[in-house]
Amino acid sequence: MRRSHFIQLGILVFIAVNLLLVYLDDEARVDRVSYVNKWSESVTADLKRELYKPVVLAAADEEEIYFDRTEGIFQQFLVSVGEEVTPGSSLFTFRVENYYETESDLLQELERVQGEITATEQAISQMKAYQIPANEFNPSSSVLITEEDIFVELPESPVEAELMKEQFIAEKEQELAAKTIELTTLENQLAELRDTGDMITYESPFGGKIKHISTDLSNPLIVIESTELHATGDLSEAERLEVEEGMNAVLQLEETDVLLEGTVELLGDSPAELNVEKESIYPFSASFQEDTLEEDIEDEETEAEAETEIEAELLPGYHGTLAITLEESLGATTIFEDALLNGSVWQMTSAGRLEQKAVETGLYEDQKFEINSGLEVASTLAEAPVRQLREGASYITPLKWKQVTKESFHMKGNNWLQPFVSGLLAR
Repeated sequence: MRRSHFIQLGILVFIAVNLLLVYLDDEARVDRVSYVNKWSESVTADLKRELYKPVVLAAADEEEIYFDRTEGIFQQFLVSVGEEVTPGSSLFTFRVENYYETESDLLQELERVQGEITATEQAISQMKAYQIPANEFNPSSSVLITEEDIFVELPESPVEAELMKEQFIAEKEQELAAKTIELTTLENQLAELRDTGDMITYESPFGGKIKHISTDLSNPLIVIESTELHATGDLSEAERLEVEEGMNAVLQLEETDVLLEGTVELLGDSPAELNVEKESIYPFSASFQEDTLEEDIEDEETEAEAETEIEAELLPGYHGTLAITLEESLGATTIFEDALLNGSVWQMTSAGRLEQKAVETGLYEDQKFEINSGLEVASTLAEAPVRQLREGASYITPLKWKQVTKESFHMKGNNWLQPFVSGLLAR
């Protein structure tokens, strides 16, 4: 019995002495081992901060058709509400009162439009032929276009100048297309007038769907809404400060699997209502491309059938949620939020030590932080238990049997025994 008491007492003394040595070890002469049972790794990921707003689909544009009663006497409508028209579609007819005066007016209009078409074609041709200087800075990079002596000032940067050149050409080509339609309409009206002697058919300069017809012949006589849709919604005062035109956005329609990507196209500068006691609300809209990003379409369906199905699903008045990307960071170094402890992380180095590192964080999304500085990708980070994390301490981790393979024991130069025993004892 006495021997047993001595053994127990010796064990207690041994433990007490070791605890005392650790406690008094201010200069870290005794190597302390930290047990880490939870860790993660810094990875590369795309992060974004988004604003979610309820929206409704509406026609992107409306065009109003007016009828000047001095031009003649209205006869009849050739379209009905809800009918879809294209540029050049017949809308209504009217009877002219003075044949020669109307013919003269049409000839003058034809001459004017033909001149505008020629000038626009020359502007497009000259801009296409213009070669942007290869040097990065070119103060004298203005271009003279003969159409009404228009000067186009190009940026000094060749990349920006090329973009502006393409934009100028695209805008002029749109103008040319509209002028060509106008010319065809005038030619048709002149031919009809000469054929009938007093009748003219008004042709639509726009494409879209007939939204309104004024049966009492008051102006606007016809309202045509475009078939292109955009999403409209409202922003609070704080949201109006954050959202900018051109920001990327994704539309999720209710009751469907359709996702449409687009951009914020218009931000209202004036609130819908001014009230001192209420928060101001600002309207906004977003345009989008009508191609599906994610839709429940069977594999055997053709692309044309899929597009038809999408178009059938999109109608004015449909509701949805618009996710506006306020900030994003692509290919960012990210860590899980549990690895961030008081503005720093504990890196588990390849030398088997814990190293505390201060980091600068950026965006936060889905329990992950962006790391702007202080840490590299593929760094192993200790998360728990927090009380075990000490600067410069050796660390051990629990043994995970699923990761143990035969190769783990047979690799040449692989010193597996020591960490194996430490991990086994830790469990």
